[in-house]
Amino acid sequence: MIFVNESGTKMQAFVTAKTCSEYETLLKENQCLTIHNPSLDENLHMLKVC
Repeated sequence: MIFVNESGTKMQAFVTAKTCSEYETLLKENQCLTIHNPSLDENLHMLKVC
């Protein structure tokens, strides 16, 4: 997923399949979804993506 904040800064993020499936009815390609109070965490998984 690519996120863009109010100032136009882009951030790439990865979401687990479980989390994505919970919100898949809200996610539509090329449409905007506003996320309030997101939580961010360090990627501690063995697979690191650069």
